Amino acid sequence: MSEALVFVYGCLTDLGTMRARAPSAVPVKTALLEGHTYGFCGSSRGWGGGVATVIETKTPHEGTRVPGVVWRVSQHDLAALDQFEGVPWLYTREELEVEGPLPFYFYVHTPAPLAEPSPSYLDAINRGLRSFGLPTQHVARAVKRAQRFETAQKAAEAAKVARKPSKRAVAKPREVWTAVDELAAWTEERLAWEREGG
Repeated sequence: MSEALVFVYGCLTDLGTMRARAPSAVPVKTALLEGHTYGFCGSSRGWGGGVATVIETKTPHEGTRVPGVVWRVSQHDLAALDQFEGVPWLYTREELEVEGPLPFYFYVHTPAPLAEPSPSYLDAINRGLRSFGLPTQHVARAVKRAQRFETAQKAAEAAKVARKPSKRAVAKPREVWTAVDELAAWTEERLAWEREGG
């Protein structure tokens, strides 16, 4: 197959970002990815923060449809997108079962902790979504989730450090036995003094 369809939902919704990676890509239509929710995770050295992903949901609820753009790409461009997304280490390319002559793909980040994206990355996503008339509220919700996760993670790490006893407070075995010996000697002297009528 010489061409394929790719559903994108992150920075590749931005025309400039997509064309820099896949020059012959053509936007076909906007679409909704059902049964998934939007999130940010991992860490990108290029963007300086978390990157977008979609997470499959088991039960339907608000936010289980992710808006994005479907692009038609050549096999050469598809290989370039795989490289840009870091397949298979950072992202995996998943195939959607849809009716039509062309294979239909989307990218999913490999498991990683939630992470807040950088302002420049968010700008690229929001610019791309708005240029296609798509909403951005789900992006803002995903940012808040990542912020809450990072705040909770930092609090947990701080609590862990606070619970960890300092080296100065922990007596060495030799010091413990010396203290025991001194207490035993003091007790023996005290008993002898009491026997003598002191």
